[in-house]
Amino acid sequence: MHGASVAAHPGEGRGNEFLVRRPLPGAARDNTDATEQISPTTVKNTRRILIVDDNEDSAEVTSILLSLEGHEVAIAHCGTEALEKVPSVRPDVLLLDIGMPNMDGYELARRMREMPETRHAVFIAVTGYGQPADLLNSEKAGFRHHLVKPIEPAELIALIGAL
Repeated sequence: MHGASVAAHPGEGRGNEFLVRRPLPGAARDNTDATEQISPTTVKNTRRILIVDDNEDSAEVTSILLSLEGHEVAIAHCGTEALEKVPSVRPDVLLLDIGMPNMDGYELARRMREMPETRHAVFIAVTGYGQPADLLNSEKAGFRHHLVKPIEPAELIALIGAL
């Protein structure tokens, strides 16, 4: 709407390059020569993230969102699969659904807290459960944050970026 454009390209190492072009103040929108190039920047604070959600579509969309932000993302669809992936993924951040069959997110968090690879990781509940008792249960299970679905992508990106 303002005649600007944005391009994103994989960067070398652990970041991405972003090119932003915008019209100079007072320039005509259709004047392609009147743009300012902002130097590419590297995304910092990238994290290794493990998403655990039995809803495959939700996990995949969240994975794509976080990958576009430069994070290394792995997905598991149940607690058992998540426990198997932890040693190789070594996540900094865990996004755990609470309402999963066979092993809920509370039990999964308790078990992961005992593993050396996740002992210091940040646990974030991403769940449909949002009652006060659910928040208390999350805290008792070792979650640092509790997000109620549907989550706002910008909120999740900001939260992980602030870690």
